Amino acid sequence: MKKLVTLAMLSFVVLLPTMAQKGKMNSALVNLQNGDVAKAKENIDEALQAEEVQILSKAWMTKGDIYKAIYETKIGYDQTPTALFEAKAAYYKAFEVEENPKKKGSVKDGLEALANYFYVEGVGHFSNSKWSPAYRNFVSTLEINEFLIENGITKEIDTNAYFVVALAGFNISQFDDAIKCGEKLLSLGDEREVIYNILSESYKQKAMKDKYIAVLTEGREKHPGSLDLLYKEINYYLESDRLDELEVKLKEALRLDPTNHTLYQALANLAEKKDDIETALKMYDKAIELEPDFYEAYYNKAIVYFSQAMKIIEAMNEEKDDNKYKQMSVERERLLKEKCLPLLERAYAIKGDDASVVKALREVYARLNMMDELSKLPKY
Repeated sequence: MKKLVTLAMLSFVVLLPTMAQKGKMNSALVNLQNGDVAKAKENIDEALQAEEVQILSKAWMTKGDIYKAIYETKIGYDQTPTALFEAKAAYYKAFEVEENPKKKGSVKDGLEALANYFYVEGVGHFSNSKWSPAYRNFVSTLEINEFLIENGITKEIDTNAYFVVALAGFNISQFDDAIKCGEKLLSLGDEREVIYNILSESYKQKAMKDKYIAVLTEGREKHPGSLDLLYKEINYYLESDRLDELEVKLKEALRLDPTNHTLYQALANLAEKKDDIETALKMYDKAIELEPDFYEAYYNKAIVYFSQAMKIIEAMNEEKDDNKYKQMSVERERLLKEKCLPLLERAYAIKGDDASVVKALREVYARLNMMDELSKLPKY
């Protein structure tokens, strides 16, 4: 009998800590219901130190509710800035340890509330150009929606969550996430222009050339008036040196954006590549007409004349006829002094710190023996 009593007493002593921890869990729930969030947190944190309590779904649900309340009331939030993330983890744990399949869905309301809070926080960070914290919050919104869907708790896909993760992910170079979410949105029928922009740029950054041009092509079909997508196509054909397609796209862009001086500059460059100098000069003139301070057009047009002068100098070196030599010399002088020089001086007046402009102008002054003017230019 003495042994039995001793064993019974020992069992009672062992049960006391567990009962106490469960009591802390229940107290935490009462604290929360009474609005004493700080005390509720203290009690649930202490309760969950016991292994016996850690296997209870109710304990984790209570923690999730309390940490959610910390965010909602801002009581103790300064000391627990990760409250939303801890609440999410607690609800996930409650789902994991719950043995009754019918009760697993009890996490739905809490998680959906958190998803909304994460979204609001993300928007706030995004509005202040804090891309990384915005991304982290948006990812949590998406993770919760995918968790609820994968576990059969909801069927409603949060398309907005995919969108904000794609957008924020792209802004911090998380291109894999941007691609995943962008592709998901297209599969769900979201064909907004911005989706094609995000996907195309993400594919480009990941060097996924085939997907890049495919999504650009599809995007242009869906949004034929999109200049952003068209300019991406133009850059692609430019980088690929596909001049015929490039010319078609540039002319298409001009129909959509007829006052864009940079398009005329691009057409001028293209004409030069095709040795159509007359067209190139006309395109540079059109660019300058639209933008009188477009120094690149002045510089590029000047280089056309400079190149012509250099070809004459090469021919002069081979010419044996004195009369023809003199004629070439006059033409060289005319190209440099009357054609090239005024354009370079205008480019220099607009942007005097451009090294290419200064170097070209120094070269022309030197060839024209204009040493006073040359001495006034900076050296690069």
